[in-house]
Amino acid sequence: MDIKPAQETDIIDILYLWKREMGPFTSQEGPAGPPYDSLRKSIARGRLFIMKHHRISIGTFSVGAGPPDGQTAGGRLEISGVIIASYWINRQTIEEVLRFSKNMALEQNHHTLVFHIPSQHEKLNTFYRDQGLDYTGQYTPADSAIPFNLYQTQLHPDPA
Repeated sequence: MDIKPAQETDIIDILYLWKREMGPFTSQEGPAGPPYDSLRKSIARGRLFIMKHHRISIGTFSVGAGPPDGQTAGGRLEISGVIIASYWINRQTIEEVLRFSKNMALEQNHHTLVFHIPSQHEKLNTFYRDQGLDYTGQYTPADSAIPFNLYQTQLHPDPA
């Protein structure tokens, strides 16, 4: 599996993944996914990532830095909009996302990694809990009707 920064040509795949995997958790009246312009801005900022198996898009997520958490000198790396095709949610895929995210966080001198997982997506939540991440609560963003569970882990650089 490859995890790379998304390109504008990936937007259709991202919207398809969103509709297929998140559609059951949203109302029929809501949008069919994130606004196209919002995805373009996230891509331009280097915040949107795509997961592919060969050339097939199997997942997506966004990254953003949060403020220091008060316990460490560094800030948090927030991983949100985590969507993985149901048939690709397995231990290997979750471990690859975790490894990629941890490496990115450490490269950017973050000491805490926080994942925002749709609360109604039982399968995805189960895999993050099984990986030993700490559940820290739930929230619903102002621009969404979907509640998210928060999982976090403290990061420690590997000794050289």
